Amino acid sequence: MPPTSSASIDFARDIQPILETSCLRCHGAVKPKGGFRLDTRDAAVRGGTGGPVILPGRSAESRLIHAVARLDAETQMPPAGKGEPLTAEQVGKLRAWIDQGVKWDESAFSRQPKIEFSVAPTIRAISVSGNEAKFREHTGLRPGVSGGAANFSYEQQLDADTRFSLSGHTLPRDEDYAVKLSLDRRDVGFVRAEFEQWRRYYDDTGGSYAPFATPSFRLGRELFMDGGRAAFDVGFTLPDWPRVTLGYEYQFRDGVQSTLHWGDSTQAGVTKNIYPSLRYVDEHTHIFKLDLEHDWRGTRIEDSARFEFYDLSTRKEQATLASGAAGATFTPASFVLVREQASHWQGQNALRLERQLTDWLFGSAGHLYSRMDGDAGFQMNTVTAAGVPTNGEQWFANQILLERESHLFSASALAGPWENLTLSGAVQSEWTRQTGLGDENLQIVVFGLPFPVPIAVNSQLDVRSTTEHFALRYSGVPHTALYAEGRFQQETRGVFEQQTGGAAFLRRTDAD
Repeated sequence: MPPTSSASIDFARDIQPILETSCLRCHGAVKPKGGFRLDTRDAAVRGGTGGPVILPGRSAESRLIHAVARLDAETQMPPAGKGEPLTAEQVGKLRAWIDQGVKWDESAFSRQPKIEFSVAPTIRAISVSGNEAKFREHTGLRPGVSGGAANFSYEQQLDADTRFSLSGHTLPRDEDYAVKLSLDRRDVGFVRAEFEQWRRYYDDTGGSYAPFATPSFRLGRELFMDGGRAAFDVGFTLPDWPRVTLGYEYQFRDGVQSTLHWGDSTQAGVTKNIYPSLRYVDEHTHIFKLDLEHDWRGTRIEDSARFEFYDLSTRKEQATLASGAAGATFTPASFVLVREQASHWQGQNALRLERQLTDWLFGSAGHLYSRMDGDAGFQMNTVTAAGVPTNGEQWFANQILLERESHLFSASALAGPWENLTLSGAVQSEWTRQTGLGDENLQIVVFGLPFPVPIAVNSQLDVRSTTEHFALRYSGVPHTALYAEGRFQQETRGVFEQQTGGAAFLRRTDAD
């Protein structure tokens, strides 16, 4: 153990830099490892879940010094990958600090400037020679002059325990925005919010083919899709109480995207297969979450719940082309209109427990439950340019239902080490049931007369599986690790499918 420093220790000069560089990453106010915090004197002297770590006036007996001096092979701080080992001089200063009574300067952590602000403005000029729409689609940038703030940030230390921060960027002409803010108060909790929005552009040209005399078909409009998300979290970090986080997130897509449609037009005996088409999209997702973490009498408890509500509506317009003579201007003769609707709610909860059962045995267990209920619809109509139904396919699926439920259990244990020998084992079991129901009606319209083919389908899938894993590891041979692993899996699968109407069928399959 390095000797204690003989100098008089100043906390802000000698100790604070060591704590900030090597300790507070893992032992700060947020999720402190082992429940041990080094951001206040009371918390540092109180210790963690394993008891006191700092004994004022007795550095040689303090577990903090044993860890940073790396006297114990099992407990070395900072851990590998988390920071460089402390020098003998730094350990000596920590020893002197403890021997001199763990003097603390509460204002030391807030002596830096209380307000920090930065902004990076940007200006851009783009000129395109060629297809501007294709350039915009590939790069997401609009030709011309634009500007904004590439990034900005604002941070303020409101008091010794409270900090506010704001950051983001704004590029108005690109419809690209982002902002994040947070308010943290030590030993109380936090509030965090963020919003971002972006735009994606699409080319309205349906492709080109040099031998054609007519130019490429264009929709003659700007196509783009706006997307974004907003999130809000509130957390409670009261000492010795469960850490709780409540959150909400909203995601959306809204706009018109381009698709390529294969038509049936020819010119001078050559098929011109590509014509532009578009799809309107309106998509919304709402997510609610609840997270809980707590150490209760040596048992680590973590629970995470999510609830999602989803809604999607689309409408696609794709044109069918008519044949024409060379040099003629082609116009759509008919359109296929496709409408889709889908919605679902989904909930899941994950519970995890872990505990050091004895000095040589560590165990953990978990359970994941999820359920989803959804429905969808589909309609396809063939109409003339005037919107009148015409020959072609008319396809309807007015009610499609899906249910899915799943349970997953897992447990694992780590035993050892006993003279460099470690044994581990884990088992996981899962049960899933998925049920689907639906109806559809395909009508082939010929000479104005529909020929319907109504059908109904239903299916069910049951899956049960169990997996076991065992491992043995021995590290007693210098520079060598010997290990053996075994994995076993059992699965039972049952499938039921039935269709009535049309080409009716019934199938039932069970397999192990």
